[in-house]
Amino acid sequence: MGAETVSLAGKEIAEATQGLAHMDIRQQEFRDMEVARRLQEEEMKASQLDKRAAQVAQDEVSGRFQDMAKPCFTIVQATLMLLVIKRVWSVNKTP
Repeated sequence: MGAETVSLAGKEIAEATQGLAHMDIRQQEFRDMEVARRLQEEEMKASQLDKRAAQVAQDEVSGRFQDMAKPCFTIVQATLMLLVIKRVWSVNKTP
């Protein structure tokens, strides 16, 4: 085995090692892209959940205001009825 053969073998080993390193970098890039894609999916899911939660909260508040309006109307009606009854009673009571 001459000096040329050793040099050639060393060069081939260096190229093979460089090729493996390049392949490792590509694999790592692929893994990184996959992790980034999964993170983006999780962010989108979280965003959708946040939107749903905000809509539910808005609907709940809207429902409470509607429920609050109903008793107020009933109280007004009851007050008017009491005034009418009082008036009728006072008119019927006088001789």
